[in-house]
Amino acid sequence: MLMKSSTIFFSLKWRISLLTAFIFLLLHSVFTYLIYLDTKNKFVNDRDIVVSQFQNVAHALSKDSFLILDQFAELFSVSESHSNTQQPTQHIFSTLNNNWQQWQFIWGLENAKFFDTAGNIIRQWGKPLDYDMARTHDVLKNETPNHHIICDVDCYQTVTIPMMVNSEVIGAFSVSRSFVDTVIEYNRVTHSDIAVIVHAKTGDANSWPYKITALTNATKNEAIFKHISENFKFEDLLLHRSVIELDAQSYEVNIFPIMAQQTDNQGPYFLVLNDISPLRQTFNNTLQTIWVYGLISFLVSLAITLISLLIALRRVINLSSAFPLLADKRYVDFRNQIRIRHPPPRLIDELDTLNLSAMDLSDQLEALENTVDNYIQKIIQKGEELIQERDFVHQLIHVAPILILTQDKHGTILSINQAGMDEFMFDEEMIVGNQFDSFIPNSEQQHINLLQQIRKGETVSSVKYDGYLAINPAQKKHISWIHSPLKPHVDNTAIVLTLGVDISDRKQIEEQMLNLATHDHLTGLNNRRKFQTELKREFATAQRNGQIVGLMYIDLDRFKAVNDSCGHHAGDKLLLQVAQQLQLVIRETDILSRIGGDEFTLIMPNTNISGIINVAEKINHAINAIEFSSHDKTFRIGASIGIALYPDHGKDVQQLLANADTAMYYAKHHFPGKYHVFTNPNPQ
Repeated sequence: MLMKSSTIFFSLKWRISLLTAFIFLLLHSVFTYLIYLDTKNKFVNDRDIVVSQFQNVAHALSKDSFLILDQFAELFSVSESHSNTQQPTQHIFSTLNNNWQQWQFIWGLENAKFFDTAGNIIRQWGKPLDYDMARTHDVLKNETPNHHIICDVDCYQTVTIPMMVNSEVIGAFSVSRSFVDTVIEYNRVTHSDIAVIVHAKTGDANSWPYKITALTNATKNEAIFKHISENFKFEDLLLHRSVIELDAQSYEVNIFPIMAQQTDNQGPYFLVLNDISPLRQTFNNTLQTIWVYGLISFLVSLAITLISLLIALRRVINLSSAFPLLADKRYVDFRNQIRIRHPPPRLIDELDTLNLSAMDLSDQLEALENTVDNYIQKIIQKGEELIQERDFVHQLIHVAPILILTQDKHGTILSINQAGMDEFMFDEEMIVGNQFDSFIPNSEQQHINLLQQIRKGETVSSVKYDGYLAINPAQKKHISWIHSPLKPHVDNTAIVLTLGVDISDRKQIEEQMLNLATHDHLTGLNNRRKFQTELKREFATAQRNGQIVGLMYIDLDRFKAVNDSCGHHAGDKLLLQVAQQLQLVIRETDILSRIGGDEFTLIMPNTNISGIINVAEKINHAINAIEFSSHDKTFRIGASIGIALYPDHGKDVQQLLANADTAMYYAKHHFPGKYHVFTNPNPQ
């Protein structure tokens, strides 16, 4: 077919050359940009790590300073009577008066104060400093040390401890040291500048409601701090690393509390300032070098590629002009035009291979035409066999007695068998196309996460999970699920095969067996085994939270008379009535158990002695009010209650139960129908 006269010929070699140049340029740009992003992210991450390390150093230095104060204060924290003629406080005053100047130099101290039990200053040494009366009262009241920072013109770290003589508080002792030493040490260790800023009084603040009390390299950094306070919000820099530009220099700024447990906005805070201009200049120079080297390599590679393409295209053009001869079945002319050398050279390239393949193609075309029909017949036959196998497998799945369905990577149900429709209790049209996750309860997040791993291809193994099939909000079936990834369809869509077996009956039997093992068959209350498990669990909770656990040992009085005169059946009815009455008077968090014939226990978590006694009195009143009638006889019973507290009366199950039992027998013998709190015969 002749080309139109208006058609413009554009050589393939130039098309390939321009396309190659464009691709090289695009790849160079993409890789250069990716290198830039990677280098930038690495720079940012490295700086985040450095800032975090600097914060840790600052906090560590603050803690070390407090530790020094603690060690000094501990020298005076506990004292015995030193002599019959000298009071302990006078001995302490004398020691401090004689050694203060030496200790002030050795320990870096600024001030020491001694308070009486009312929080008033009796004596102080060194530079007078303000103090927090409320903190002093807390130390005297709680008998625990207190760490705090006092800031006015300067900041001082202060430790206040209770003073003890013969296990009695005689006052409080506080010692302070300047925060300047910590700031100087931080600058020495990190070679970065740091400031201590505190909340300013009215008229003292600049643009921020804060002022500087300590600053390294003050001559240079005061101007930087002024610029920051005038152009940035304090909240934007708090706990965030920020970079500012000032006078063609880059500074890294970070503000964080000095005290890690600080909750108010009064300070004090550390302001860390790092000059990162050299780092940024190095970063920019590195990027520029990478870009220049990349551009040079791009141009050299492009030139070499274009020359190679031009040489190779001459051979391609010759081969392409010979292919029409194959269509005309002119095989001799085709071989003459491509001129295959015989024998072929030892070193060949892809184009030589292409020429050899073209020769083989020309030899095989005629034979191939004769065998095409035979291959078509075989393909048709194989297709019919595959259809039959597919229908057989589909029939097996459809009649299988277990739930079988498939879902795609988005969780959409693609197919389901008859057993699955029976379990879902819906027709196929109402199931297929819906999300499988919508039939899984929201509480089974682990089940959903495992499924997502299979759908995303993060795991190639099967996953087994015992969960529920939520048919509707009021009906669930317990299903044992198995999810397996299948090979992708022809369109590369991942498929998940889901198998499910209804195990609701088995789970119900397991729950019944578990209930029989942990509950009393008569009253439905916890049995002795469950009681011991619950008590251990409450011990652990109380130990973590510093709480009290109360234990009541309840024994019914005159119950044996009911059993002996009316039989065990009547006794069982009475026990049921007692259990019901006990459940009416206890708290929702209390744990009631029956551990013997007429013996009950009550665990009261997170309680106190007044709360326990209140419940014990309610129990006595409720049991004494029971009038039980059987065989024309009326009985009145009572309850003797023994009370023991964790951890005061026992730190394990057996010890606490034994002490509660002892207290119960004491109540039964001395005042039946009442309660008695265990009295420790050997108090610690």
